[in-house]
Amino acid sequence: MTLIIPPDRRKMCLETSKTRENYTQAVEQNQRSIIYPKKMRTMQPKNTGEVCIMTLQGVGIGVGSHIMRKDTTTPYSPNSCNNNTNYQDLEYYKAQNIASSIYHTTSGAILVGMHKLHLHLTIGGGNHSLIEEAYHERLAHIPANPSKNKEKRVERRIDNYLVKCFFFPHGAVEIYIPCSDRPFPIYMDDPDATAINIIGFISQVRQFICSSDCLNDTRGVTVPPIQDPAWQLVDADLNFDVPITRMNFKIMGHYQIVKFGEVFRIYKKMLDGQTYARVEQDKVFKAPLSNKEELGPIIVSAAKLVPQKLFGT
Repeated sequence: MTLIIPPDRRKMCLETSKTRENYTQAVEQNQRSIIYPKKMRTMQPKNTGEVCIMTLQGVGIGVGSHIMRKDTTTPYSPNSCNNNTNYQDLEYYKAQNIASSIYHTTSGAILVGMHKLHLHLTIGGGNHSLIEEAYHERLAHIPANPSKNKEKRVERRIDNYLVKCFFFPHGAVEIYIPCSDRPFPIYMDDPDATAINIIGFISQVRQFICSSDCLNDTRGVTVPPIQDPAWQLVDADLNFDVPITRMNFKIMGHYQIVKFGEVFRIYKKMLDGQTYARVEQDKVFKAPLSNKEELGPIIVSAAKLVPQKLFGT
């Protein structure tokens, strides 16, 4: 695993090597990636061809079919940097190590998923009478937000996922599913399964909206079917969960990587009692749910691009 360091830190490294040709070209174009800890310490891009070879200790193997596989490994050297390195610099390199473990894990697998889903729905099919009936009559028991948007908020837990629905006077419905602790799996080798899993859950969301607890649309006149283009996946967070040791979990911070104008986040995450380092990125889809043959490949392709954007591979 290779990490770029500025010239004034070269003495910290006992092992050096040349960077890959494509990354060197990026550096020459002043496009080096910059890592910001939580306090947003900045570092100016600098031209350098030397690297410090390090890796994250305790990276484990994830289990499941929604995984990202990589057979490349990099040996860990406990003496990679000398004892004079200050704490912030160690944290700086630690962040890159965690991110790089996406491609340099120990012949294992990393869980890949998506959370913080944002869906858009248009009800009423443009029929103003249906839209006004839904907002003013069917949701009369829900108080409107006093803000200028006047949205009405309805929440429900479905399969232990919190679903938040915001109904607006003009017929738009914004739906949010946080699910950070239970991401929807992305099956890297099976786009169809990825789409079917998500669409199946959203079908349950539609059932709730049509139920007597919400719009009471038993005939399905106001709420269009899932196959209708009125349903759209707007955006979501793509996540890669890397198993780490509890020791690394305790000392790990929260970072942002900014590369080529895109933001990636790294932070620790506890899932079902297991410790992970999560690498995530926001992704805008604006993809209709009406065609699952296209939805699955769009999601999987976006997930595969994350490590490519991080490491230029």
